[in-house]
Amino acid sequence: MAKVGFIGLGTMGLPMAMNLQKHGFRLTVHDTISERVDLLVESGAVSAATPKEVARGSDVVLLSLPKAEISEAVALGKNGVLEGVHSGLVLIDLSTVPPDTVKRIGEAAEKAGVEFLDAPVSGGRRGAELASLTIMVGGRQEVYEKCLPIFEAIGTKIFHVGILGSAETIKLMNSFVAISNFLIAKEALQIAKAQGANLNMMHKVIDVSTGQSWMWSNWVSSILASKSTGATPEIMLKDMDYALKLAKDVEIDSEIGRGVLEALRKLSKTMSLQSDVSTMFDFIENSKVHA
Repeated sequence: MAKVGFIGLGTMGLPMAMNLQKHGFRLTVHDTISERVDLLVESGAVSAATPKEVARGSDVVLLSLPKAEISEAVALGKNGVLEGVHSGLVLIDLSTVPPDTVKRIGEAAEKAGVEFLDAPVSGGRRGAELASLTIMVGGRQEVYEKCLPIFEAIGTKIFHVGILGSAETIKLMNSFVAISNFLIAKEALQIAKAQGANLNMMHKVIDVSTGQSWMWSNWVSSILASKSTGATPEIMLKDMDYALKLAKDVEIDSEIGRGVLEALRKLSKTMSLQSDVSTMFDFIENSKVHA
């Protein structure tokens, strides 16, 4: 399974593809932005004009795309992956999409004789760069084991979590918790700053106390050091929307989740949806407290 196709070379996709190259996989790549493709071609990858062409030249095709409708179009649409079907082809979606999207792609893939796994990732841009991602995989155990060398090239914490679609459920709940932590961290820092507290000292204390979270240890520390996170309000809004849809589907009224989404929407109106989420912390950027 040395021939791997990669579609979607964005914030997460490009470093993941680069790590696959470092592990000796022969890549065929496709993205709408040619400069991203060129970076990989310079290192030996083959450029493909369409997802269909990617599939024809690959044993396994990976998708890393920003929205559910894009995953569906790339997999199922005209010149999509399934139009390039051949014996033994495996399709893996690394994107964060709802389980019902996975179901639709899975049903079409099965009819076409293509194995399909949903394998969303967590760890942010830095995790993608360091190949230290957490990867949740849903689908047939045999296919998961067959593709394990690919997952090991881009992540260090890899879990086969159950049937097709179950990985996306877990990933969306992870995003649900993480985004909630992120927004409450913002409010806590804002309150502390107004009270005159040293924000760097506050970060150190909470990082070894009961308020600690992955977001606090990683993104908040980056923001205090005036660094970007690699995430955008657009992606966070998408993930929260998908997560709350899951709650609605099982008739659970997520009052806290709705509050988080509303707060995120209000914040997002004050900035570009494509900006780094660190811009939400403008009260820190101009402060001498963290200097």
